[in-house]
Amino acid sequence: MGGSYHVESIPEPCAAVAQQAALFTHYAIRLKRRGWRGLVWLEGSPEQARQQALALWQAAGWQAPLRVGDTQQAPVSPSLPSRKARTRLGAEHQLIVFDASGHQGLDPDALGALAGTVSAGGLLVLVSPSAWGSQPDPDYARFADYPWQWEALSAHYLARLACQLGESNAVIRWPVGGALWLPALSKRQAAAAHWNDADCLTLDQASAVSALVKLKRRRPLVVTADRGRGKSAALGIACARLLQQSGDVELLLTAPRLSAVESFFSRVAALCPEAQHHAPPRGRFPTAVGCAFCRRMY
Repeated sequence: MGGSYHVESIPEPCAAVAQQAALFTHYAIRLKRRGWRGLVWLEGSPEQARQQALALWQAAGWQAPLRVGDTQQAPVSPSLPSRKARTRLGAEHQLIVFDASGHQGLDPDALGALAGTVSAGGLLVLVSPSAWGSQPDPDYARFADYPWQWEALSAHYLARLACQLGESNAVIRWPVGGALWLPALSKRQAAAAHWNDADCLTLDQASAVSALVKLKRRRPLVVTADRGRGKSAALGIACARLLQQSGDVELLLTAPRLSAVESFFSRVAALCPEAQHHAPPRGRFPTAVGCAFCRRMY
């Protein structure tokens, strides 16, 4: 994400909330050592819940923090509405605050998309109102059909979601004015398999990089995985190695938007600093929204 991050001038959070927020920084370090991510459920009065979320936002120097929800109710920046959540696919965030307590409510598709952008050791904070599921969600207005109004619809999904969040042993629960509940983390286990690739975080990623580097002409390769598993990073690692192997190579990357390949470019820049990327001539690829070349300078 480009630009700086800032917060509006508001009263200091109470000492108890500040202490609880500080605990998250140590917990995030433990998560990162395991390559895990954490889901935080913050439930309560919307205004107080936003204050707690702000305390967590300020507790550490999170990498690329992002708030999602009603931008008019955002005390921090960057912030974007849930309808633009898919523009962040391919990016990485160490902290995401998803505010479902505002006028936009909860968009499940947006929540699912953003969950895959949380980096290892990162936190996804879901902010919800009290007694979630006892009444319809404002997001229902998107699909309420005439003659029904969204206020008259049932909220069975939200009620079940709240029940699951409250009973799961893997969810961090942080109710407004209540105690912080952090799930116990199991001891780190030795990796079942080892790989001789310091640039890759997993064996699967190392295998993907190896296959990409060995790719031949007219032999397409399809890499599939769940969100947030390192596909774009693997592509960036492979690209950097191809550029290092030959100074006379030209690689073309297409994507729906540049923000979708931020992790790709970050890996290329880290492993092959002498590389450069530029846009292709206008009209060369009319069906692609975003295109970029990556070439080694020599």
